[in-house]
Order: sequence, then structure tokens, then C-alpha cells
Amino acid sequence: MVQDEDWAYLEAMLIDLPKRALLHPEALFKQLSSLEMGPLVTQAAGDDLDANPEFQELSSKFVPL
Repeated sequence: MVQDEDWAYLEAMLIDLPKRALLHPEALFKQLSSLEMGPLVTQAAGDDLDANPEFQELSSKFVPL
């Protein structure tokens, strides 16, 4: 869920992420792995989709940017 006041930040971040992934992948991974990026805070994380069916369901709804 994104608060109305955070939409501009989110849109700018989504434009910036692919560029940063190409230029500085390790730094970006470290920042994203901290579970907090500006006003965005991760509530749950995991890397095993089989053990986390809720992540598998969410990831099935992802679309390319």
C-alpha cells in the first residue's frame, strides 16, 4: 500500500531502479536488502518461494516495467 504523498517518490524510484541495477547492482541489492528505501518499508521477505506461498502468489502478479 502506498500513501498518496509517497506516489511521486515511488514513481521516481521505479524509473531509477533499472538504471541503478545496470550501473551499481551490488549497491542497489544492499539497499533493497535493508528492507527500507525512503518511505517504503518491507514487512516480510524471503528467497524460497516454495516455503512462502504468499510470495509466489504475489510474484505471479508482477509485470515488466
